[in-house]
Amino acid sequence: MYKNVKRKIERGVAFPTCVSVNNTVGHFSPLASDESVLRHADMVKIDVGCHIDGFIAIVAHTHVIQEGPITGKAADVIAAANTAPEVALRLLRPGKKNKDVMEALQKIAAAYDCRLVEGVLSHQLKQFVIDGNKVILNVSNPEVDEVEFEENVVEINQKFPIVPFSARALEEKKARLGLVECVNHELLQPYPVLHEKPGNLLIISFQLGLCGGLGRAD
Repeated sequence: MYKNVKRKIERGVAFPTCVSVNNTVGHFSPLASDESVLRHADMVKIDVGCHIDGFIAIVAHTHVIQEGPITGKAADVIAAANTAPEVALRLLRPGKKNKDVMEALQKIAAAYDCRLVEGVLSHQLKQFVIDGNKVILNVSNPEVDEVEFEENVVEINQKFPIVPFSARALEEKKARLGLVECVNHELLQPYPVLHEKPGNLLIISFQLGLCGGLGRAD
């Protein structure tokens, strides 16, 4: 792509491939030494990200490891997560607010007897910035400002100067050991692996920068 462009355009992986199973919400990027085995009926969430000239796109897909139709609460949560981004996209227009999207997502979750996972945000994405200041919350939080969507605002960030990466990408063991020191001195910001209670089924949905994890209500 862009072979005829005169200037060199930076492009590549913007977020490490993550494989999150069952009650793991996201951000789990297994190391080469991980020997976890996928089993029948596991709900597997795979998400990846890439960028061209710093403009980031992240996409995810959920797959249940089984033959035949999906039923029960797994079907409920998948249906809810399929509906949620479709509704959210229709609300991403000038004049609408992040609160409007959050309230719509809450109604969808309730309709499918699910609940939205707390702590999951949809960030505004800018060039070379994967977590912008403007966010859409799954669950209301008084610490997050209400913002109004504006026209032409895009929801989209030596080896890894800006975009996130996995420790798996560091080939040398001593380089991995230095990660803790970098985090302690706030040189790196870790993405925590998110979990829900065991037994809860979760799906993560990405579309134009929107992500949402939903779990079946107890």
